[in-house]
Amino acid sequence: MKHPRGKRYDPEFKLRLAKEFAETDKTLEEIAQENGISSKTLNNWTVKYRKEGEAAFFKGSRGGSFIRDPNKIPPVLYKELGLDKISENPSDLKGPFTEKEKLLLEIAEYKLQVKILQEALKKKRETE
Repeated sequence: MKHPRGKRYDPEFKLRLAKEFAETDKTLEEIAQENGISSKTLNNWTVKYRKEGEAAFFKGSRGGSFIRDPNKIPPVLYKELGLDKISENPSDLKGPFTEKEKLLLEIAEYKLQVKILQEALKKKRETE
């Protein structure tokens, strides 16, 4: 069964199939055929799942990761956001993450958002 080019799939569907491949002895081709998708598409999803964990499929629909590339976070801010509790080296922040690490990353993202908003407010007040 062929789907039109550019077909979008629910994040839950992608996650379910990527997990099925990771947790069973089925081949990519078997899972893809059973679900009416190409094995190339499924392979892309499994690679993303291995690299980023479940978060790979929910970036757009659940607010997304504010911290796109931990390597670009200045060391002072990295520590201030609490990311050093997960890993001393920013390049190690690739996933898949434990539940605790996911929560620490989420907290760090909120702290970063607050910091950015505080800076924007400060600049706005200076121009008034």
